[in-house]
Amino acid sequence: PCDYDGVIAPIVPDPTLATPLPEIVETLNQLAALRQTDVAVVTGRSIESLRSLVGGASHWHLVGCHGAEWSDERWTIESPTSHAALQPLQDRLHELSLEAPGCLIEVKPYGVAFHYRNADPDSIKDMLPRVLALAADRPNLTVRHGKMLIEFSITPTNKGDALKRLRYLTGAAAAIFVGDDVTDEAAFQMLSEADVGISVDADMVVVRGQQHILFLQQRVRARQPRQDVGRLRIAVAPPDR
Repeated sequence: PCDYDGVIAPIVPDPTLATPLPEIVETLNQLAALRQTDVAVVTGRSIESLRSLVGGASHWHLVGCHGAEWSDERWTIESPTSHAALQPLQDRLHELSLEAPGCLIEVKPYGVAFHYRNADPDSIKDMLPRVLALAADRPNLTVRHGKMLIEFSITPTNKGDALKRLRYLTGAAAAIFVGDDVTDEAAFQMLSEADVGISVDADMVVVRGQQHILFLQQRVRARQPRQDVGRLRIAVAPPDR
């Protein structure tokens, strides 16, 4: 499994324009074609958003909203809380975004995210405590911190839960997980001795380029998951164009 933004696609100012890198799409398709090998994308995006970007990758398992939404709808989680309950929060976030140009609101099936990547750092400094304060009287919300975003969700699922369910769904004996964000840590913590975790680290200065793609291409050539590394954590630089 792998994350989408920062792994399959570069992180860009407008999330709707985060198109996947052709070379990693090709590599993932090659992996998916191997015997006893499954490919999954586990992301905070909605399934609808993900499908609009990856097109006809019908042979991939798509997992959205941090494990709450699945391309196989039998696995999609029903929330006990209606999304309509988030409307007052959504309205208030929109008001706050207008005070800090560059901020944007992303409405998801199970929550709403406040993006501040494009905002002026000085203007956002005092804004973030006000954003977080909106959850103070909403104890049923899950608050997630990502790269330059804060998300409020009506489901407590995380990418670790998603990885656990994917193992059950596919019967996988080992997994390779590629992630780059704070929310990917839950999946890294679920890795077993037979697994490999690849952290795409934007702070890397020694390793550059799209080396997570090279690693996955090596798995294609080997035609089997790497079994001898024991919870290996590899750090590589993020994708770029």
